Amino acid sequence: MTYKYDGANFFPPYLVCLFFMGIPLLLMELSLGQKFQKGDIAVFRGIYPRFAGIGLASVYSSYIICFYYNVIIAWSLIYIVAGFYNPLPWSVHNEDWVWKCDPEKVTRAEQYFMIDTIRYYDDNCKPYEDGDPSQFSWRALLATFVTWAACFLGIAKGVQGSSYIVWCSVPVPLLFIVVMIINNSTLEGAG
Repeated sequence: MTYKYDGANFFPPYLVCLFFMGIPLLLMELSLGQKFQKGDIAVFRGIYPRFAGIGLASVYSSYIICFYYNVIIAWSLIYIVAGFYNPLPWSVHNEDWVWKCDPEKVTRAEQYFMIDTIRYYDDNCKPYEDGDPSQFSWRALLATFVTWAACFLGIAKGVQGSSYIVWCSVPVPLLFIVVMIINNSTLEGAG
């Protein structure tokens, strides 16, 4: 998508926002939370009582982001589970593959995502329109439920449980990166 929409033109504004807004606001929230030892609403109320709305807006923003981002994580979870199938459901080596879309316009991975994962297209590779009966994606529902359950388990114990989460969430992606680097260095053309 980056190549399709003009390369890395998005990157300079992203860096400007990151360095002038994202990092300073993150550091401000972390330092205020460390000083007051409270949540967002109580921190800003502790600075000045009328600032409680800033903390409330911050919490509300987090919920909004969580609602849509958990669905994206659920789609990733579907792919993680599908990645353990041999052959992959969208692989060229999958003999059970049925083309529902035009192979000239849509790749196997796109067809798998649009029809099997999110059910955006019907079985004839046509987008659903207003009034059409849509199809229920039980995979997406189950993955979304697992994602929300993981979020709940992550915050249920509060700060006491966060150290256990960090023990998993830091080394596991690092391990995945090492495994992918080793795997990719053994592929043809890796040199």
